[in-house]
Amino acid sequence: YFREKKMNPALYEDVIHITIEPNQHDHHLHHLHHHHTHSAPDIHTHDFVSVDKEMFVFGDGAIVCWDMTEAEEKDWKEKLSSFENQTSIHIDLPLIPHHRHNEVATVCEEIDFFRGKYTGINLDRIILNDHEDSRTRTKKQLAFSYGIVRSLKLEIVEILMDSILDRVQTIPQKLRSGVLPTHLEWREIVADLLKIRSHVNLHSQLLETPEMYWEEPQLEQLFSRIENNLDVPHRIALLNKRLDYTQEVTDIV
Repeated sequence: YFREKKMNPALYEDVIHITIEPNQHDHHLHHLHHHHTHSAPDIHTHDFVSVDKEMFVFGDGAIVCWDMTEAEEKDWKEKLSSFENQTSIHIDLPLIPHHRHNEVATVCEEIDFFRGKYTGINLDRIILNDHEDSRTRTKKQLAFSYGIVRSLKLEIVEILMDSILDRVQTIPQKLRSGVLPTHLEWREIVADLLKIRSHVNLHSQLLETPEMYWEEPQLEQLFSRIENNLDVPHRIALLNKRLDYTQEVTDIV
């Protein structure tokens, strides 16, 4: 699709990167608000900067857009939705109550970023070095994007966990009333728990550093920083505690 549109896509393992260059009729501008610059040292303070729009499309359906408006992001999501397939979904999203089987759950994350003299994170804002060559800058953007996508995947699992907890938390009250869950209800809860625990602890996508960064410590550091900034390690630990609690309830019953 991207080649047909002459966008010259680049492939990084299972991620497609495309750059949409502004043209003379394109007035999309990256606005750096002056009232933000005091908290992020070495950030450019030009009022407006014309920039390329970039997008990383992950093999499992996640999309990370840089410098796009909300309308542009929505447009791309609609364009790419025709390429979705069931093999890209690693969790049974219909576990969410009242979730229709033909729907796909969508979660979003929005992060401010600036262009400056170094690449890093300052007070929850990403900073990109505007003086590096485009390939180096793209690899660093991809490291940040991997961390953001990991947070989004974890959010989906957290939503599923909430749906299971809603069912499990009613069980103690039912037991006091002398009512046991039906065999079907119990089987579904146990099966859903196994799926979530497997996804959290057996799938490298939520636990391990992407393989492409094993030999690039600078990029691995950027990935770890955005992951920690989004509180991913703590959220995984909390999710496992909730799984343990739920497992205890199911074992007792």
